[in-house]
Parts: sequence; C-alpha cells; structure tokens
Amino acid sequence: MRLALLTVVLAAPSLFAQATPRASSAPLAKTPPAKATTVAPKLQQPIQQLAAAIESRLPSKMEEVYNGYKQDERTRRYFDGFLDRADSVHVKSLRFQSSHVTRNSAQVSFRIIIGFRANGSKNLTEVLSSWRADLVRGSPKEPWQIRHLTRMTLM
Repeated sequence: MRLALLTVVLAAPSLFAQATPRASSAPLAKTPPAKATTVAPKLQQPIQQLAAAIESRLPSKMEEVYNGYKQDERTRRYFDGFLDRADSVHVKSLRFQSSHVTRNSAQVSFRIIIGFRANGSKNLTEVLSSWRADLVRGSPKEPWQIRHLTRMTLM
C-alpha cells in the first residue's frame, strides 16, 4: 500500500509543480524594519522625576518637577482626582513613545500606568493615560524641564 502511494506521487510530479508559483527573477520588495522609538535618556529624566513626584503624592514635589503645575488646572485636577484620596500610589509602567527636539525645546510622548489604593481599600485601581510633555532648557548644557503637560486621548 505504501509503495503504491509513492508510485502515484512520483508518477505525477507535474500536478504539484503547477500548484506552487514559480520564483520570479525580479528582486523581492523589502519591507522596512519596525521603527524602534527611542527617547534620549536626557529627555526621559524630567518624566521620570514626574513619576517619582506622583508616587510621593505631594503637591510641592509636583510643582518642583513641573513649575506650571499649580496654574495648569486640567493637569492638576486630573492628578489630584486620585492623589488626594490615595493611600498609596505606584507608577506601574512608564513607556516612552516618541520625541522631537528643536534646539532648546522638545516634545516627548509617553504612556503611564498608575496604580493606587484609596480610602483603605485593598483593591488596586490602575489608571492608564497618555501624555505629551513640552520640555525646555536654557542652553544645550542645561537639563530639560517640563514646561507644559497635555493629556492625550487614548486610542
């Protein structure tokens, strides 16, 4: 029985040859490699300081990292919405998405997941948000500072 099957396959190679496409002599189109988004460590630093300030839950730390925190009502309301009632806060994830630098100003897009427990609850609540930070520096040798934060809509 096995022998008969082999004979059929060997006897009819033309059937299988038609089913597979022939290789073309034209070069294959190369797909571009996935673009790795890397944000320079110097641009990450003020955002990481912001994450530490969030974990501290202290408005003074938030203002220290982001000078316009008190005046930026939207951002302040967003963070105060859970920082005021949180017993503990932890930045679970901070993912940098993109950056753009023009001389002494820059924009950095990032996503942050903040976990917190509120009002003695044992349940952990996680909040995912996406942000754009406008950064400035006085000169190329000075560190970047957050000038403005804008919460972006999640997609």
